[in-house]
Amino acid sequence: MKLTLALVVLIGTLALACSSVTPAPAEPTLNIDATVEAKVAQERAVDATVQAEVSETLSASDAKTPGTTQATCELTGGETVQSGWTGEDTGDNSCNSCFCTNGALGCTKMACPAHQVSPDSRPVPTHLPTPKPKSPATRVRPTWTPVPVITPTPWPRFKGTCPEVFPDAISIPYKEYFDGLIDGYDGIGDRKTYSYVSPTGSVARNGPFATWYYEMSIAYASAYVPTKFDVYTGRGHPGISWQDFVDYSEVLCDAGNDETLKRRVQLALDVLLDHTSYTGHASKWDAFEYIETGANVIDAVTPSGLEHYTKYITGAGVIIVGGSDVPDGAMLQARESVVYMTSARPEYREILQRNQARISLFGPSGDSSVLPEYPDSNEPGGFAMGMTDASMTANSGWLCYPGNPDRGGDPVIHEMVHTINHIVFEDINEVYFYERIYDLALSAIEKGIFPPFQQNLPEGEQQDMSHRVGEYWAMTVEGYIMDREGFKSSHDTREWVEENDPELYELITRYFPTEPWPDGKFCPDA
Repeated sequence: MKLTLALVVLIGTLALACSSVTPAPAEPTLNIDATVEAKVAQERAVDATVQAEVSETLSASDAKTPGTTQATCELTGGETVQSGWTGEDTGDNSCNSCFCTNGALGCTKMACPAHQVSPDSRPVPTHLPTPKPKSPATRVRPTWTPVPVITPTPWPRFKGTCPEVFPDAISIPYKEYFDGLIDGYDGIGDRKTYSYVSPTGSVARNGPFATWYYEMSIAYASAYVPTKFDVYTGRGHPGISWQDFVDYSEVLCDAGNDETLKRRVQLALDVLLDHTSYTGHASKWDAFEYIETGANVIDAVTPSGLEHYTKYITGAGVIIVGGSDVPDGAMLQARESVVYMTSARPEYREILQRNQARISLFGPSGDSSVLPEYPDSNEPGGFAMGMTDASMTANSGWLCYPGNPDRGGDPVIHEMVHTINHIVFEDINEVYFYERIYDLALSAIEKGIFPPFQQNLPEGEQQDMSHRVGEYWAMTVEGYIMDREGFKSSHDTREWVEENDPELYELITRYFPTEPWPDGKFCPDA
């Protein structure tokens, strides 16, 4: 079915999920807490009027259902893209996000500045068309008014949907609906607008993926709703039931006018499309309640399945938990680090708390496999928390605190830098950061001021340029925060960073404190 429709997209603002030693799997999602109290019998007993509408819609839609070849779309710059493509438009409309659905190109309607192509833009191999660089200015979110070019077909108002939130959605055959949704999801996963692709093809992912998934989901719900169905099993999916769709729809109904629910939307999307195989996916675990503790370690009130954690402390919007072997001193030091790191931007604390940021400490011996969420991981230092992960992790034995004067890197500081990227920057669409960081990394590597480093990689995987580029931000901020000469092989003091990597220094001080630690310096006993 070819839909001639100008779709209106709501603009929002790792998962790179790298660790201090290796990127950790960051493909996780949630216990969706929006359920619909609808009995199957009631759903099957929809009144005759609604059933007639569904039958009429199905008959009309089936007659127009496209074959295996779907219509392409033409971007503003003249490029042709396949149905299912998502990304930035080109030409004079390059500041807007778009997606193509069987010949219909839907885009946001932001007024773009004069179209320019930066002479130093770096080509990145990706799906055609390659998005053109955007203006360095941060996007300003406008208010959108849907303007469909055809008269929408009103869709049956089944229980669990919200036509008041998405009044212009038209009913399309359910198979076409889910095929298009899967295309949109996969298109964002493949998006490399701000990522780095090495000569070997290895990718250091970066970008506001949470915002992109939110925008795509809300835009799609604003445009389409599926006809009533029993089970969808296309594209190799094990099966999406009508109730699965209703549960997902309920999340979108809540999030349609609330951009603070990006994590909830991404988790719901993962659950609907069966992207929850990772054991650390947040959909598999109930969240800890946030309790203000101050600088006091208390007994943990643990959700079911997480009884391993017996110690609990909070600070700066972050929950920190540990097992019985984790020293209280490590718990307190982790809290002090998080509080200090967010002191220059206290508004980040609310974002971290809203997105249920958690640090799971392990050790002081062993690796992350002792944690109930990550039995298949063997990370000795720790790994970051992506937007759909249950937590980030860190080895308590590698922290510096009274009685444990450890010199070197600090996994809580390092992984919290990544976590702020994945949770805060993805949530607020921090384009200013994404447009700059990898160019700075490549420049530092070219100058020889960011040398290769030891990294715990999967068996058979060799470190290449993508690993170095992907770790540059966390490693250099880690050195800046600690500010102790010799603790890192480069970028070990603020004075050194300011003198040798001044553009990086400006970027770091945009987000992190310039004042000294409360005790005068980090790890005073080492």
